[in-house]
Amino acid sequence: MIIRTSLWLVVLFAFLACDDANTSANNANNANNVNNVNNVNNFNNIPGCESDLDCANTEYCNPCAKASCDGCTDCVAGCVPHGCPTEAEPACNAMRPECGESGVAVVTGLCWECVDLQTCAPWRDDSCDDGTEALCDYDAEPVCEDGEILSIQDDCWRCVNPATCLPWGVAECFKDDQCAADEFCDPWGSAACPICAQAIPACSPNPCDTGVMLSCYAIRPDCGPGNAAVVAADGCWQCQELETCTEVLTDEHCDDGTEITCMTFAEVVCAEHELKAIQAGCAVCVDPSTCNPWGANECTGDYGCGVFEQCNECASSSCPACADCVSACVPHGCPSELEPSCDSIRPDCGPDAVSVSQDGCWVCVTPGTCDPVSL
Repeated sequence: MIIRTSLWLVVLFAFLACDDANTSANNANNANNVNNVNNVNNFNNIPGCESDLDCANTEYCNPCAKASCDGCTDCVAGCVPHGCPTEAEPACNAMRPECGESGVAVVTGLCWECVDLQTCAPWRDDSCDDGTEALCDYDAEPVCEDGEILSIQDDCWRCVNPATCLPWGVAECFKDDQCAADEFCDPWGSAACPICAQAIPACSPNPCDTGVMLSCYAIRPDCGPGNAAVVAADGCWQCQELETCTEVLTDEHCDDGTEITCMTFAEVVCAEHELKAIQAGCAVCVDPSTCNPWGANECTGDYGCGVFEQCNECASSSCPACADCVSACVPHGCPSELEPSCDSIRPDCGPDAVSVSQDGCWVCVTPGTCDPVSL
């Protein structure tokens, strides 16, 4: 009897031991399953990005933050914490700058500052450098104000607006053709100072598709407020609405303000790459870049243009696919008085400057910055 009882206890103990082992294994498997689910959830919760602008101030866009699937070995960009101290929101009217592969932008004081991604120490953003060396006489590198970055331009140090690479308050552009093909001259692109509400024009990314290469010989036309010229599928400039990216069908930038008074036997139909405009009371077909008929030279110097225009010797060509040059008067974008009071003809300031009327007489300035130049 004692022997049977002992055998029964041994069997019962062995059963319980096996059950405990199975239970432990199941628990371990369940824990692994939970971890796998958590890993998948963490993988899915990392937001994608194209640049630091898509991430929170406490994060940066890591180009290899995750993979395209659980178990994949490729790289997909995602927003991950950078670990550097930063304030919640900047007080300046400036976009978050890109600080390169080894840097990240954080909010310090009033505005953005680039710091080292590993040490979080201040890091000089060289994105506005022009490639020259600082040869000017400074005992030490200048300390810029909040919202500025220190750059090397024209062989010297300069504190600039990181959005335009120009001093605060200086417009980067006045018309679209001063910007890259995938940008437009945004009248609200920047501000007069880091915390100013006054807008300053600057080149901003064009929301419309501009991936086609320009294949016609024409300068970029001014399409008016709310519009911008992009390179259309035919390889030439086309005015499109910035909000809808649809073609501007009623382009009136070449009209002179007169009403149609001349009589024609049939409606004027313009050829491809031409724009129908109302000039001198008649409907005419013109080059949309110059507002003149294709191939017609309009000027030989700035003196043949209005005070708000300059003579561009290669404003267009004699046909859309021609490689020659045709001159035309185009806006220069610099402030000017209507008429000078001095008794002198408008001077030719050379290919890199334009003459405007200031303080009663002609002054040569640089297009873009509108700063006076000495000849």
